[in-house]
Amino acid sequence: GHTVVSAVTDAHVAVVGAGKMGLPLAAQFSVRGATVIACDVNPTLVGAINEGRCPLDEPGLADLVRQGWVAGRLRATTDTRAAVRQSQIIVVIVPALLSPELDVDASALMSVSRILAAEMRKSTLVSFETTMPVGGTRRLLLPVLEGAGLRAGRDFDLVFSPERVKSQFVLEHLIGKSTTRRSA
Repeated sequence: GHTVVSAVTDAHVAVVGAGKMGLPLAAQFSVRGATVIACDVNPTLVGAINEGRCPLDEPGLADLVRQGWVAGRLRATTDTRAAVRQSQIIVVIVPALLSPELDVDASALMSVSRILAAEMRKSTLVSFETTMPVGGTRRLLLPVLEGAGLRAGRDFDLVFSPERVKSQFVLEHLIGKSTTRRSA
């Protein structure tokens, strides 16, 4: 988390999925100097972010959302296509759910991948931060991303970062220090 967060100064970043993991990441990018568009299908969440309010319960997050919003570097949209067109870095942090048969349901990730394939430009960095199983990005998502003709490694960069952090500890994990008070 630290290296990517540190490297985004002055970048245009789209964080697709502004929920309990995505919004902390988007806010952290914005306070580090990136211009960030948090994309989400939930218009209530998007509206709160666009008013500088934090709609989630995560220690320290409300302050970061407010800082990013006040600085004009954090906004939100339901229009992922437009956000992707404006961004150099795209972080996809939508869930891979389990089906009733306990198989991975990657339909949300596949849907986002189709949008990225249609809208991203050359030299984009795409990062999937999900609970997909090992090899899932390469096997399932890469072919979709390359569907419009751009090729990973040549026209855009693709990375995978497994999501392995608990809610209420997201910012602590991102910045490497405690954001909560602990009593002795």
